[in-house]
Formats: sequence, structure tokens, C-alpha cells
Amino acid sequence: MKFKAFLTENGVNLLERRLLPALDKMGKICHLFLNRDRVFFLHNLLNGDGVQSIAQFSKEALFDDYRISSQYDDCIAFTLDISLLHRALRSSVSICTEFGNGPTANRLQIKLAKKLTKNSTQR
Repeated sequence: MKFKAFLTENGVNLLERRLLPALDKMGKICHLFLNRDRVFFLHNLLNGDGVQSIAQFSKEALFDDYRISSQYDDCIAFTLDISLLHRALRSSVSICTEFGNGPTANRLQIKLAKKLTKNSTQR
């Protein structure tokens, strides 16, 4: 499983200022589903308690240079902590603003790699 993309300026603003703060108020955990064309934020769908939310974006709405591959028809799903993603995004934006210059100064890269646990035998 591999995922790599660059967040567009519009994507950063959409996530940092609108979507993530709203999802964070509803709960801590969110499921992210990525495929070749779309990105889905699925909130509170699996346990069924409280408010449920689905946010669907085309890859162009959030990303530039979007690359995904997996054994499951290029689909990747995982759980993430919304507050941690929001904090990492804010921190990255702050660093890019403070130290960035040149043609790629405003590009934030997101990269997902499969990490194996210490006792895992899967390769």
C-alpha cells in the first residue's frame, strides 16, 4: 500500500479551517477511505451512536500529483485521530509560511506508508 500526494492551497484551507474543526467537535476518531478518484472522511458510521457524517471530495479538490496503489484495487482505508491530523496540518502550514520560499514553498506533501508491528510476519 502506498499513497503520496501534495495538498493544494485550497485543500489545506478546506481541511484546516472547515472540515477538520467541524469533525473534531463531533468526535475524536474518523475513518479515511482513499481510492483513485475520491477521498472520503467517514465519521461515526461504524458504531452508529450519535451524529454521523460523510464528507466526499474529488482528488482534485484537495490534492495535486495524487498517487495511490494497493493490493485492493487501489483502495486504502484506515482510522485516524482528527485532532492529531489537524495539529500536524497547522504545524506544517506554519513551518511552510515561516521558512518556505521558491516554487514549491506552498506545497505540503502527504505520504502514507504501511508500518509493520514488531512481531508482524507480513511483508
